[in-house]
Amino acid sequence: MHSSDSAAAEKGQSKTLTFRVDDIPVDDTLALIHNLEKIFDRDDSLRESAATLDCHSLVLKDKDHSCAIVSIKTLLSPGDLDTLLLKAGTGYPYDYSCVFNGITPLYACPSSANVDIIAVPGLGSHPIASWKSPTRNNVWLRDFLPKDLPNIRVLLYGYDTKLPGSLSKQSIEDLL
Repeated sequence: MHSSDSAAAEKGQSKTLTFRVDDIPVDDTLALIHNLEKIFDRDDSLRESAATLDCHSLVLKDKDHSCAIVSIKTLLSPGDLDTLLLKAGTGYPYDYSCVFNGITPLYACPSSANVDIIAVPGLGSHPIASWKSPTRNNVWLRDFLPKDLPNIRVLLYGYDTKLPGSLSKQSIEDLL
């Protein structure tokens, strides 16, 4: 989450949250948004965000399952969103995460990929936010890199990047 999103959350304003939807059966990919809308409709806290559902990517993860990256505008924290989706999504095979630990496919060339690009975020950062525009939902690795490098597959590797005890709030721009 960007600092502007954190500030919005503290002031009770909507912020954009991006989450991963895993375990989407390959034969269920066309119904994903419809199913997510039904899941969001099951919970009052999720219902108001349903109108802002935006699926940014839907990529094959293995031969049987796909993975989607979805954004919403919400007042919820990432942890609360994960919890509510898990509860409201009972009966659907999906798994949800705002944390993005492990491998997340962001893009795969429709024909076949000649090169795999695995992006690893830096310490103290979020796997998606590291590559995201500060003002829009564009993610460089997903939305722009494939246009410049055809025949690629882009994977994101997320891990616990927390720096225990660190009080630093500096960015690269602060240090230049």
